[in-house]
Amino acid sequence: MTRSRPTRRQRTGPRIVGSRFASSPEADRLWDPRNPLPQRARRQSESRGVDSGRPRPRDPLMSTESCRSLLERGFYAGLSAVEGGAAVRHVIERRSGEVWIAGRRLPRFARVQIAAIGKAAIPMAQAAVDQLGTRVGGGWVVAPDGDPAEAPPGLVVRHTSHPVPDARSAEAGSDLLDWVATLGPEDVLLVLLSGGASALTSCPLDDLTVPDLADISRLLLKCGASIDEINGLRKHLTAVSGGRLARAACAGRIQVLAISDVPGDQFETIGSGPCSGDSGRFADALLTLHRYGLTERVPWRVLQHLELGVAGDRGESLFPDDPVFSTVSTDLVARNVDARRAAKAELEGRVDQVIDLGEILTGEARELAPALMGQALRHARAEGVCVAVAGGETVVTVEGAGRGGRNQELALAGALALEDPVFQRVHGLLAVGSDGRDGSTKAAGGYVDRESGARARQLGLEPAGLLAENDSNRFLAATGGEVVTGPTATNVMDLAFLWLGPRIPR
Repeated sequence: MTRSRPTRRQRTGPRIVGSRFASSPEADRLWDPRNPLPQRARRQSESRGVDSGRPRPRDPLMSTESCRSLLERGFYAGLSAVEGGAAVRHVIERRSGEVWIAGRRLPRFARVQIAAIGKAAIPMAQAAVDQLGTRVGGGWVVAPDGDPAEAPPGLVVRHTSHPVPDARSAEAGSDLLDWVATLGPEDVLLVLLSGGASALTSCPLDDLTVPDLADISRLLLKCGASIDEINGLRKHLTAVSGGRLARAACAGRIQVLAISDVPGDQFETIGSGPCSGDSGRFADALLTLHRYGLTERVPWRVLQHLELGVAGDRGESLFPDDPVFSTVSTDLVARNVDARRAAKAELEGRVDQVIDLGEILTGEARELAPALMGQALRHARAEGVCVAVAGGETVVTVEGAGRGGRNQELALAGALALEDPVFQRVHGLLAVGSDGRDGSTKAAGGYVDRESGARARQLGLEPAGLLAENDSNRFLAATGGEVVTGPTATNVMDLAFLWLGPRIPR
C-alpha cells in the first residue's frame, strides 16, 4: 500500500552540528566530570605516581606505566567529548519558549515521537526526553543486550542481539516499522541513530529468514569485509535499512540525529541508513560476496535473493533522490574527529607535541601497526616527547580459533613491531574501541609497550603464533595489556595512541 506524504522542500545532505561533553548519569559510570580519566583508571594512575593535575611536559625517560596512564587520559578525554547523551543535549535547546533541534525550530503544536536505535540508544533517548519534556508523545528504544542503562519511562524498550541478529532483532524491526506507520502529520519522528542499529533491528526481507541473516552476519564479520561492505549487503537483505524506515513512517517530518561509527561519516552507512537513500545496488551487494569468496558459503536463500534483485525481481533500496526524503533532515552530532580533537586538547601541554594523524586506521589490523608507527615518526619532531592519535576502523580476517578483536589484534601486532629497532622511538601503543567492546571479549582494546613481547615469552607464549591464531586477547590478558571500559554510551569507531620519545642519536 502506497501512503501519501506531505510535500516539503528537499533538504540538503547531513549537517555536522558537533557535540560537547556534559555530566550525565550515563557518563558518570565511566568518568568523573572533574577528570577525564574514569575513577578506576585514575586510582591506578595515582598509585603509579602520576599526578592527577596538569603536569609540565614529562621527562623523556618516563616509565612505561606513566606512558600508559597518559595515553589512557587522552582516550577518555576523547570518549567524554562524544558521549551519546551529551551529544543530544547539546543540540536540543529552548529559546523564547520555542524548541530547536539541531538548529531547526520544532513546530509549536508538533508532538515528538522518538525512535532510538543502536549502542547509544538509551542515553540518547534519555537526553531527548530530558530536553523535550512534555513535547514527547512516545517512542521506541532498541538497544543491545547487556546495556546497563535504564531507559526513560514512557518509551517502549527492546533489547536485542549484536552483532549477530536473532529473532528478537527481527521482531523489534517489524514492530518498529508498524509503529512508525501509525504516526500522523502532526508528529515529528526524531530518529536517534548510533552504531549497531542495523543488526539490532534486522528484519528479513521477502523469503529470507532470521537464521539466514545470522549466518551471513557471522561470515561477513570473519572474512575481513569493511563496515561499508557489510552494511551495503544489509541494506539489500533487511526491512528497516536502506531508507525503508523513512518510507514506512507517516510522520509529517523526520529528523535524524546520528553518532557516526563509519569511515567518512557517510549517512547512508550509519546503521545501514534507515532514513537515508542508498547509492548501492543489488549488483554491488552480490559483488561483495564474490570478492570474499562467499557465494558458496552463504545460505542459498541469500544468494537467490540477491540474484533475483539483480534481475529486477526484488525491490531495491531507496535511491537518494527518492521523494520520501523530502521530509527528512539529517545531522551528525558526534564523530571520530570530535574524539580525536578532544584527546589532542587534553594532552597538549602535558607533552612536547601532540599530532593528529587523522582517520588512518583502515585495512587489516595485523598489517597496520608498522605503517601507523611510520606515520607517527614522519610527523614527530626530533626533540622531546610526542603523542600521536589516530582514528578509524580496521578489519580482521579470522583464520585461527583464538579470541580477540580488531583493536586487540592491532595492539598485538604493535608489540611485535616495537621489537624492530626502526621503531625504537616508539615506547607504547594504545588501541581501543570507543564503544567499549572489541570482538567477543570483555576488553575494549589493548595497550603494549617495548617489553610486552618479552613478558609474553617469559610466560611461555609466542606473540607471532598468537597473532596467527587471532588470539590477541590471550596475549593481552597475560601481559596486563587488556583495556576494559564497560559500555561507553557512544560509538565513533576506534582510537589509537602512540607515545614517542626523542630521536636517539646514531
